[in-house]
Amino acid sequence: MNASHLPPEPFREFFDLLNEALCSLSLVSAFVSPRALSAATFIPPQEDMLRHLRHYLDFVEMLKNTNNARDNQRFVAAEPYARRLVDLFSRWVPDLNIPDEIMSTSRALLETAITNGPPPWGWDNFEGFPENGW
Repeated sequence: MNASHLPPEPFREFFDLLNEALCSLSLVSAFVSPRALSAATFIPPQEDMLRHLRHYLDFVEMLKNTNNARDNQRFVAAEPYARRLVDLFSRWVPDLNIPDEIMSTSRALLETAITNGPPPWGWDNFEGFPENGW
């Protein structure tokens, strides 16, 4: 793709941060239950979790400073959960024994940001997002 076909810089920054925010939600989904983490192909390192959660928060800040905040209220509403996860992950190195507070905060972040509640089969049976949603 040549430079004349690239989106303007503000749009590129927006979509880059959106992509990072969605990646962070995908990583957070591994921590909603032991079953979800065991289904994951790897345990994200602490540094990766913190970096992705900070990208999520950067995306939220961008939304707050644009006209898109109203259209993306779910991402903004989930900000306190992302901030709490930054705090929790800064004190815990991920392993197969997920602390209850990380599980409950991960669930709350996903429910607020994207899912409108737990999956019909429950978070304890969650192994990843189905392609068709729920």
